[in-house]
This record gives sequence, C-alpha cells and structure tokens, in this order.
Amino acid sequence: MKKIISSAAGYFGSCAKAVKMTYTASKKYFILYMACTMIRVVIVYLPMFFLRELINALMSYLGGAANADTLYTMLIFAVLYCAVEVFGNAFSTASGVVSYKYSDALDYYLDNVVLDKIAKIDLAFYDSSKMRNKLNYVTRVMRLTTNAMTMDMMNFIRSAVSLIVSLVLLCELEWWIPLLIIIAGIPYIIGNITTQKKEYEFEHYSSIYDRKLSYYKDIYFGDALQEIKLYDLNGFFNERYNEAWNELHNSKMKLNKNKFTWQSAGFVSSFLGNAAIFLYSVFGLFSGALGVGDITYYRSVSAKFEFHLKSVCRTVPRLVELMKSFEDVREIIEMKSKLESGGTLTPVGNPSIEFKNVSFKYPDTERYILKNCSFSLSSGETVGLVGLNGAGKSTVVKLLCRFYDPTEGRILIDGKDAREYDITKLRELFGVLFQSYVRYSFTLRENIALSDISKAENDKALMEACEKSRVTDFIGEWEKGLNENLTRLFDPKGRELSGGQWQRVSLARAFFRDAPIILLDEPSAALDPVAERRIFDDFVSLSKDKSALLISHRLSSITLCDKILFLENGQIIEQGSHSELLKKQGKYSRLFELQASKYEEC
Repeated sequence: MKKIISSAAGYFGSCAKAVKMTYTASKKYFILYMACTMIRVVIVYLPMFFLRELINALMSYLGGAANADTLYTMLIFAVLYCAVEVFGNAFSTASGVVSYKYSDALDYYLDNVVLDKIAKIDLAFYDSSKMRNKLNYVTRVMRLTTNAMTMDMMNFIRSAVSLIVSLVLLCELEWWIPLLIIIAGIPYIIGNITTQKKEYEFEHYSSIYDRKLSYYKDIYFGDALQEIKLYDLNGFFNERYNEAWNELHNSKMKLNKNKFTWQSAGFVSSFLGNAAIFLYSVFGLFSGALGVGDITYYRSVSAKFEFHLKSVCRTVPRLVELMKSFEDVREIIEMKSKLESGGTLTPVGNPSIEFKNVSFKYPDTERYILKNCSFSLSSGETVGLVGLNGAGKSTVVKLLCRFYDPTEGRILIDGKDAREYDITKLRELFGVLFQSYVRYSFTLRENIALSDISKAENDKALMEACEKSRVTDFIGEWEKGLNENLTRLFDPKGRELSGGQWQRVSLARAFFRDAPIILLDEPSAALDPVAERRIFDDFVSLSKDKSALLISHRLSSITLCDKILFLENGQIIEQGSHSELLKKQGKYSRLFELQASKYEEC
C-alpha cells in the first residue's frame, strides 16, 4: 500500500512539475488553452441535442402534425443547430491557433532550458555512458514528453467530463448500453496498457542504437571520408550501420506486430458491441419507443461515450509512462552542478598556483591519472609541462579550469583552495588553447572574440591577437578581413582553413582574452616546425607580464621556459630549467637528446 501511495505521489509530483514548466513557458497561452479545452466539453453535445429535436419535429411535421408550433420548433432548432456548428468551426480554428502558439512557445522555452542546463552540467556527467545515453534520450523526447504530459492531462480532464455527461445521457435510455460499451472495450484497454509499456521500454532501448546510427552517418561528413576512400571502408561502415539498423528495425517490427494484434481484437470487440446497440435502436424505432431523431442522438452519444472511454483508457497509461519519461527529464533539469556553486572569493591580479599532493581519477574509473602530483606556478612564471602520451598533461589543464575537482589533495590559488573561489571569476584567470580546439562556423571576428565576446567590436584588440598568433600571415588578402566567414557550412563563399591555420585562430582566441594566465595544450600540434618555433619565440617575449603553462611533445619548443616539469605516471619526477635538467642526465635529458637526434637525421 505504501508503495502505491509513494508511486502515486511521485506521479502527481511529476505532473505538477510538468504543468509548472508549461505554465512558465507562456502563462497567457496556457490559460487560453485550458479555457479552450473546457469550452470544447460544453459545445460538443449541443449540436447532437439540437439535431435530435430538429429531426423529431420534422418527423412529426411529416407525420401530420403540420401546425405553427411544430414549424416554430423546427425553425428554432435549425437556427440553433446552424449557429452552434458555425461557432464550433470558428472556435476550432481559434483553438488551433492558440494550440499552435502555445506549443511553439513551449518548444522555445524547453530548448532554452536544455541548452542552459547542458552548459552548466559538470564535465564529469559526460564521462558516464549511462548518463550520456540518458541525456541523448532526454534531448530527443523532452519537448514531446513535457508537451504531451500537459496536453494529455487537459485532454484527460475534458474526456473524463465528457464521459460522465454521455454516461448520464445514455442511462436515460438504457443503463446497460454504457456497460456493454465498457465490456466491448476491454480488449482495447488491455492492449493499450500493454503496448504503451512496451513502447516506453523501446524508447529507452533504442537510444543507444540511435546514437550508433548517427555516429556511423556523421563519419561520412568529417575528416574520416579521406580514409574511407583510401582504405575502401564504405562496405565496413555500411555493414556496421546495417547491423544497428536491423537490430532497431526488428525490435520495432516486433512491437508493431504486438500492437496490431491487440488493435484487431479491439476492433472486432467494438464492432460487435456497436452492432448490438444498433439492432436495439432499430427495434426501438419499429416499436415506436424511439424516434428517428432519438436514434441519431443516442448513436452519436454512444459513439462519444466509446470515444471518450477509449481516450481516458488511452491517456491514463500514457500519462503513467510519460511521467516515467519525465522523471528522466526532471533528473536532467534539476541536476545541480557540484562545481558551479560554493565559492565566493575573487582572485586578485596574477595569482600563484600550487598543486599540492593532487590525485585524480575520472568518474566511474579506477585508474588514477594523477597521483600525489605537486608543483607550483609562480606569478609571471612560464612553465613547460612535458611527458609521454597518457601522462596526464591535459588533465592538469582541466583541473586548473575547474572542469573537475581533485579526487584527493588541493589546488591552491594564492594559498587558498580553488574551491573557495567563485568559479566564473576563477576561470577568468585563464586564456586557454585546448588540445582539441574547436572550429566554429562563424566569422573570423567571432571565432577569436568568443573568449571575451563583450569586446567583439574591438578591432584593435582583435588584430593584436591575430598578430601574436600570426593569423595575419594568411588573412592579408581577405576581402572582408575579420568579417570573413569560416567554413562553407552557412556561406558557400566561406573560407576553408588548414589544420595549422585553425590552430592559429584558436591561439588568437586564447590571446584575445588577455587573461593573466595562459594555458597552451599542444599549441603547435598542427604547425610545421618553423611556424611552431616562431610562435613559441613570440609567445615567450609577449607573455613577460603573464604566467603561462605550455604543454608540448616537442621539447625543443619549451627550452626557453623558466621551469620545465616532467610528468610520468601522474607525478612530477623532474623539474628545473632546460639547462638544469640536461645536467641531471635524467629522463628529460634522454628524451630531449632522442628528439634532437631524430631532427639531425632529417
């Protein structure tokens, strides 16, 4: 019993949350839509009643009762019937406009809610495949689920009221007619409950296959297309796509077969029930118990009773399943960032940074990326971070930006735990070029200004960032200059840049922020050695008043850093200037000499 009460409370809580969201989306259209729903309950039975009286009066007139009262009655109900029909059609049109505008406002509101939530969710959320599947599912069904819940609740109210009205009207004729309709509808009711539950399960089950299908299709629209042609991989990817599609298709067909079976049983049962009621009406007409208008009226009312009975039975299980779906939506919407809240301090100037016995492992994993890692970055100091692939270099950048917090240990900003600082103010300390830099299909101006969009019209600052990153080397002849569109996604005349050029644009974005601390994660990965050397030489001279952390596989690029850290197995095993580390004859020295010898061979 407690479980039932708890489930009911949960369902009502979800309903209340959904209604609140849809009310917030557009208060005006929410109220108008509710009013339209209630008015439709009233006007649906009026034409049937007026038509009944009109037909009965007409039959009386044809049967010999040709008097003024009969003609007056016919005229009154004819006018009322036409007036209600005209009003009903006009109201239906107006109601459709309200419904469209309300749905449009709701879609707009929900899209903004999702985007805002995604922007604020901790990156740790995306490390869980389970949560990524849930997010994928929620973004697909959020509009449908939230919108459908509200609409279904209103339709349920309308159908329930209409069902009661038609029940009362039918009982005036024979009490067993609504009972017969209910019995005839049992196969439909059972089938509806069964299939809707399976459809809900299918929606969750199919999410992973939808992601796979999207992934296999997207491969053809990226850089992989060259390898697809070179290695003749079309057949391989087609086979993978077809496997996922067949799995999804077979499950869908099985679901549809079950649904068709129950629908057929419901149709036969409903047909037999309606046939019995029709025969009763015919006998009533011949016996004189019913008039022609009565038959038309009660057939319409019984059809309405059956329709609203099925509507209620269809809506209730669907609402239950929608509430389950909405719980996933609600979980995402109400998810709180563990990082976005808490600290209140504001960093001052160019603070010192210290990693103090920092250990870190990504969520839902057991392997430590960093283990008791300690180092410092003094104000105005340029530090190079080197190590083999997988040593944890990029993880250091993510921790500095507080995309994650350490599993153990602390990161200190001017001697205080980073978690004590307001996270937005903390992130303003950093201008970052990430290893996986982003290519935005915007103008060059916007691509650079995204790091400080409030200064997007500051051409002087934009050009300074272009000069520092040597973007000016390739935009000199561009007709629109900073306003040139990059990529041809939206502009057929847009500029398509090379990987090295895109990396320079991303580097310009990092410089444009004019932050006190610059973090460059493999800033030269797509550059040739000459361009790389020029950028690093320029950077060292340009960042005299800033702190900097440079990550690079090419050790020759960071020889001018004040201090070099060698990261291995999540720990700093060597640190010092380039000359000091060479004298130690340790791992840094051996790796540097190995790379130098490779260059000499070339």
